[in-house]
Amino acid sequence: MIEPILLLAIGILMLVVAIPVGIFIYQRLVASAPAIPTVKEMQAKAKPKPETAKVPAMPAPPPEAAAAPPPPRESTIVDPPMPSTPAIGTPGDSGGKTEMVQWYGMLLCTDGPLAGQRFVIEEEGLYIGREPSLAQIVIHDSRISKRHLRIVPRNGKVMAIDQNSTNGTYLGKSGGQRITEVQLKRGDVLVLSDNAASFQYQI
Repeated sequence: MIEPILLLAIGILMLVVAIPVGIFIYQRLVASAPAIPTVKEMQAKAKPKPETAKVPAMPAPPPEAAAAPPPPRESTIVDPPMPSTPAIGTPGDSGGKTEMVQWYGMLLCTDGPLAGQRFVIEEEGLYIGREPSLAQIVIHDSRISKRHLRIVPRNGKVMAIDQNSTNGTYLGKSGGQRITEVQLKRGDVLVLSDNAASFQYQI
């Protein structure tokens, strides 16, 4: 009866001692055993990165000598042609290709709002007045009629014709000879109304 109990006690004692010893030995073996590499580590070791060879820098080639510029071409200076002045024909010359340029003179405003201005007398003549739609020379003065005076060439002469103005047109000075129609001569002065404006005929 004692022998089976003794055998059981010995077996339990051996188990109590053997289990810790076994665990200790297992831990030592695991710690000393080499680590098993993972799949990625094995692939990385199997395919080593290619080494990049360093290529020494090549020295830059010496700059080519600048090509000498071509010799300048000799330029021939050509004087521009002078503009030709068309010949002026004479009156009645139907065979000529050019037309006669007739000069009828001009009016110089000597007094009034347009003083100092000059007006060329064209072949169709011009009007002096207060209304811009009726006159080429416009004087904004209530003493001037809407269409006060006409200057027009006629048969080679330049005529001054009053247009039935309210305050009249005078030759020479205000209050002098009131005109209806008069041929202008160089230096004649036309006075409109009561010195509202005056014009000198120039050739």
